[in-house]
Amino acid sequence: MRKRPFKHCALCLEEKLLCDSHLIPAGIMRLIRAQHLRNPNPIVVSETIHYTTSKPCMDYLLCEGCEKRFSTKGEEWVSKNCYRGKKAFRIQEALSRNTPVTTLPDGVILYRGASIPEIDSEQLTYFALSVIWRAAVHKWRNGPRTVSLELGPYLEPLRQFLRGESPFPDCMMVVVRVSSLSGYAPSVNLPVSRPGSGFRVHAFAILGLTFLLVVGKMVDVIGQPNTWPSPDHFIGVVPEIDIEDQQRALMRYSKAIARGFVPK
Repeated sequence: MRKRPFKHCALCLEEKLLCDSHLIPAGIMRLIRAQHLRNPNPIVVSETIHYTTSKPCMDYLLCEGCEKRFSTKGEEWVSKNCYRGKKAFRIQEALSRNTPVTTLPDGVILYRGASIPEIDSEQLTYFALSVIWRAAVHKWRNGPRTVSLELGPYLEPLRQFLRGESPFPDCMMVVVRVSSLSGYAPSVNLPVSRPGSGFRVHAFAILGLTFLLVVGKMVDVIGQPNTWPSPDHFIGVVPEIDIEDQQRALMRYSKAIARGFVPK
């Protein structure tokens, strides 16, 4: 076990004993462990690399108080309500008991999260922002890969929001998407970024939930349905994208098997 360092916490900025922090919370990573395999650790598969890892994206970053803040304001709730196997996907179940408000031309089915008591949009939003902030404030090693996002001038306002020191930052919106699939291999997609026209999209996915943070001066939070800061707290479901994502993941896994990668 490594000796815990006494350094500045990245969130509260105070000098404290740091914890071995996770980019994706440990409780969620435990849910994707394949307990039936001799090596139950998560499998990382992309177009070019494939490997298993017992310590995905860990480093000393936060103090115990800030770790607890992240846990109680988003991680615990998301862990309990995300996909946990064929018999437990509480957010999806809550949506299925409600009628969507509309279906957009691009196939996005929208639910008004604010009217569904079982869905806590504030916890979903805080969780999304905490993971994306962690991916931007630190470079994370994940086997041969490095995960790091660029938030530029939006990094500090986001830190202040997560600390409860300022309101939701300007020029940002959070979008949460829930999978429509009834069953699939539990998976996590680490944070990535892509450019837009006058904005940038940062995204990651865990166990049936996809989180997007759209950042930039051209972000139209009034005209675009979003989970936050919209008072309706819209939640999206896109069956066509769910099927495409599943097919893409299966194709990558099949290619890894063809190259001789066989998890045991």
